[in-house]
Amino acid sequence: MSLELRRQLVEMFSSDIVTERFKLPDVVFGSFVAEIGFRPAFNALDMQLGTLAVLEEPDEGKTAEHKFLNAVNFLNVLDGGAHKYGMEKAKQMLKQLNTQVKMMVEMKLVRKWDPFYSSN
Repeated sequence: MSLELRRQLVEMFSSDIVTERFKLPDVVFGSFVAEIGFRPAFNALDMQLGTLAVLEEPDEGKTAEHKFLNAVNFLNVLDGGAHKYGMEKAKQMLKQLNTQVKMMVEMKLVRKWDPFYSSN
């Protein structure tokens, strides 16, 4: 994402309209970006989502210990294969979440209630 677009998004989400209308004061939070040599840069949220996706992978053939070891391996950013695998799992997880929310909205299971949205 370009730096200018990132700045515009931060300003938009931290505006009074968002914080007052939806009662979400902490949408924007501090983070960091790490770069190691010529490897792709990553931020703390990427690492958190990737770790969560590897830990919660719905593969019944893997034990909890195996998933935990995969997550530890993912945190080693020098292991490019494990890092790429975790990022792909995080993308899949977010796409599935997006699909579920979209289905709920289309089925009219989400309705506006005061400043919040709720499900039926």
